[in-house]
Amino acid sequence: MVPAPLPVPRSPAHHSQTLRGPDGLLLPPLPSSHTPLQSILTGISPPVQPLLDVYGILASDTSDHALRARDPAKLKVFVEAAQHAFGHAAPLNTQSANRTGWKFWVDFLKEFFGNTPALRRPAPGGELREKYLKAVFLIWCRQKCVSSIPGRATVKPSTILGHLYAVKRVHEANGLDFLTKGQTAQVVQFLAREYELVHGAESLIPRKREGFTPNMVKGLLRSVDGLKLPSRSSPMILPGSWLARNVKAAIALSASGGFRRSEVSVSERTDFTAMDMSRASLFFIIKGEIIRNPSTLQLQSMCEGDYIGVIACPTKNDPLGIHFMPFPIIISFHPHQLEDPGVILRDFALHCPVATQDLRRTPLFTHSAQGEPLGYNFLAQILTALLPLVVPQASRSNYSWHSFRIGLACALRAAQAPDWVLLALLRWRSSSSSLDMVE
Repeated sequence: MVPAPLPVPRSPAHHSQTLRGPDGLLLPPLPSSHTPLQSILTGISPPVQPLLDVYGILASDTSDHALRARDPAKLKVFVEAAQHAFGHAAPLNTQSANRTGWKFWVDFLKEFFGNTPALRRPAPGGELREKYLKAVFLIWCRQKCVSSIPGRATVKPSTILGHLYAVKRVHEANGLDFLTKGQTAQVVQFLAREYELVHGAESLIPRKREGFTPNMVKGLLRSVDGLKLPSRSSPMILPGSWLARNVKAAIALSASGGFRRSEVSVSERTDFTAMDMSRASLFFIIKGEIIRNPSTLQLQSMCEGDYIGVIACPTKNDPLGIHFMPFPIIISFHPHQLEDPGVILRDFALHCPVATQDLRRTPLFTHSAQGEPLGYNFLAQILTALLPLVVPQASRSNYSWHSFRIGLACALRAAQAPDWVLLALLRWRSSSSSLDMVE
């Protein structure tokens, strides 16, 4: 089930909760965007008004299997809690896409039909009507949406179709079928053909990013100290500063472990939570012993043959961390190599210490000792400032933070690593992902 496009109630009181993990360490507070089920059940937070009155439907049911509640008020509360769970189970980016698509859908229906119900219930004999309704919606979206690509007269058909899929997900969240297989295929195919006739046959080909080579990564790391940024809060990254060491560590970890920008940062629009990577995600293997938070002397004693371990976080293809988090990524430590990722991560832990009891409550990479996380957009800003120092101007648009993953995948493929190694290290669940990236 996925969320209906309705605002999520914010409950600042949740921040005051003190939570502890199985190891007794303090966990980050629940984000203000999350309303716990217990708050719904106890009436602390009122549920968001749903698109469908499920309780009303259940209460008016007269069939043999109708739910005849002993305590209607109690059932109503639990039904509301269930709707809340159904409606907010998807990732935030999916919820955002649903809200956008649903707004287009509502505006479209209002413009054409006035009071036509937005939630479409399947009815025998209405197949032709619903098919053409969706086709008209796609064409309407084509007229309303503006392409983000300069010079393009219309948006890509895939963008338009994405809005229709968002409406489909909202219907599914409310227990309704909406889009059947192949129902809009002919219209989408026509729109795709017309798009290519106008913009060229290559216009629908996905643009692939280039991968960073090891020498490029070293160049990026060397350029962090003293880097000037178009930022009022951080106009320059001072050499040897807390920020410099955190930025270098984020680059080193992304290059050696294939971590995405969303994994090593926290979106500026959201709160840091226990679902994000924290300082507890990092551990050390020193002289064969696993140490969660080494002392200064232990870090300084690290030598060839020691390792740094990293525990991944939930991702889009593993939203609960069930598949990849049980298998840490191990990074070698080579003290005599310049820009060695293991050395950079060791120095990061050495010069940016965090108390053991605060590991889980501290984002993995932060701006300062106060613990504010490196932001998703801030890291993009840093890479934009770094690229001119290592990449020719003509090819800069081919690189992004994802180039760290591509570079690692290409290096593994060049070393003739088997597919299972690529899948494990880059945390892919399908071999087609590796083929798309390295070919």
